[in-house]
Amino acid sequence: MSNVNEKTPSEATRVTDSGTRSFAPSTPNSNDPLIPNSPGSGSHDPLIPNSPGPQPSVPSSQVPTPPRPLPSVPSSQVPTPPRPLAWYPMYVTYARELDVQEALDKAGVENFLPMQHIVMRVGKKIVERDQPAIHNLIFLHSNRTQIRELKMFNRGCQPLQYMTVKPRTSDQASVVITIPERQMLNFMRAMQADDPSGRRTCIPYTDFLGQEGRQVRFVSGSFAGVEGTIKRVNNNRSVIIALPHVACLVIPIDHITDIQFL
Repeated sequence: MSNVNEKTPSEATRVTDSGTRSFAPSTPNSNDPLIPNSPGSGSHDPLIPNSPGPQPSVPSSQVPTPPRPLPSVPSSQVPTPPRPLAWYPMYVTYARELDVQEALDKAGVENFLPMQHIVMRVGKKIVERDQPAIHNLIFLHSNRTQIRELKMFNRGCQPLQYMTVKPRTSDQASVVITIPERQMLNFMRAMQADDPSGRRTCIPYTDFLGQEGRQVRFVSGSFAGVEGTIKRVNNNRSVIIALPHVACLVIPIDHITDIQFL
């Protein structure tokens, strides 16, 4: 029997001047490419369960790309919503309201020109004709943007000018006049109703010396449904349909039964 101590294969020895010294077994490197199933080996051992296999490569065409950021749009190019339509009373210089109405009709812009039927004697003849009820006045159903474009690019609309009102306080700028939809439709109904007796008269706006009156509505005749204020004009009881700062329509009433107090 040999007296030399046998060493296990896993032990390592080193001979020094002082003698023989043993060391513990060394730990294998987990990233050693020569060791199977190590992360650095990239191999798969079929005898060891749950060992990771090689990762399949993904074609570059199938790799999802991150979404591109949306391009920024300058604030000057952002479309603004269209302005709502309103009724604008407009001045027409040099009594060219008929020519302006023709240009507006061709441009497809809704408008209203108050007309009145007159009967007059010219020499020995009786002449009947329609003419503007108030010269230099026309109403546009539009907005400020469209009106500006009409004045810039449509030669027939260049005579148009806004009607403004000055506030009571002098430090404020003038305000462009607009007519509420309900008031305008009521005024148009009264102007377009048949008036064979010629009672209806359209005049520039006046407050009739601040007279107070009651609100009434016509219940019969050609003006049925028209609303206004009952006042005295030239000692005659009349219904006034007023568009403040613009115009007044005066309709004398023959019988109190024609109206209903509101």
